[in-house]
Amino acid sequence: MKKQLLSITALLLLGAAAQAQVVESFEPIPGQSISIKDALEQQNWQFPEFDINPEGATPISGSQSIGADVASFDNSQPTGVVTPYLDFSSTETLTFNYKIHRALMQDCRRWFLINLIDQNDVVTLVDSVEIDGNQVSAANYSLDISGYAGTYAIYANVRGEGCNAKLVVDDVSFTGSLASIGGKPNLKAEQATGIGNAKANDKTIAVYPNPAKDNLNINIDAEKSGNATIEVFAMDGTKLIAQETNVNSGSNQVQLTVSNLSAGNYIVSVRTADGVATKRFAKAG
Repeated sequence: MKKQLLSITALLLLGAAAQAQVVESFEPIPGQSISIKDALEQQNWQFPEFDINPEGATPISGSQSIGADVASFDNSQPTGVVTPYLDFSSTETLTFNYKIHRALMQDCRRWFLINLIDQNDVVTLVDSVEIDGNQVSAANYSLDISGYAGTYAIYANVRGEGCNAKLVVDDVSFTGSLASIGGKPNLKAEQATGIGNAKANDKTIAVYPNPAKDNLNINIDAEKSGNATIEVFAMDGTKLIAQETNVNSGSNQVQLTVSNLSAGNYIVSVRTADGVATKRFAKAG
């Protein structure tokens, strides 16, 4: 019954201008022939390379979940879920359940990035999570998004390396009022989600040495001159380093001191006028 009620909530959203909280369970809409995915896309959700009950995957709960519908994964793909534009206060929350449909083989990885995209197509990475290779039962993800007052879409971007194990998502819940921007976001899906930037990720930044011990060198290939914000995140999304610098059009090199980091894996994010690019690196002991 709970899952059914959540689907009714999704149906009510079709005529709602704003809600304090949205909960989506991706269940069929009672009495309607339209699929829940199609209904949500009419409300400016985006599901690049995601579909209801992808082949081989079972729902997390109820009769339907949504998940990655791709034959293989890479570290720069656009796969994921994008919400409509939301009006954020200074503190909002995002939660959802997730699992992989089978255990990951050796040298196979899955992770997801949580991004905020504003009306000017500026993408801000706020979290990154490495998925346990044995996470075949549902896990809950929760994020307190503080300090980002304004209008944003939330983009949960799933990426991976190796094998074809699929990630399934359900019971997505977020606070923030649904924004009215001319009735819908005024950007195309691939622009609104920063997909173009994500696909160019490998070309726009490179890091070395990897693993790094004292210093991490970052090569930044910028199309435009301007300011660059460089941030380092722990795998649980904690921001550990933030540094501002200027870049010129073309190739740039920045050296980042990482000697104070503990040994382990991290995400470096570089935001320029071109967008945001991320790389994973290891800190040597």
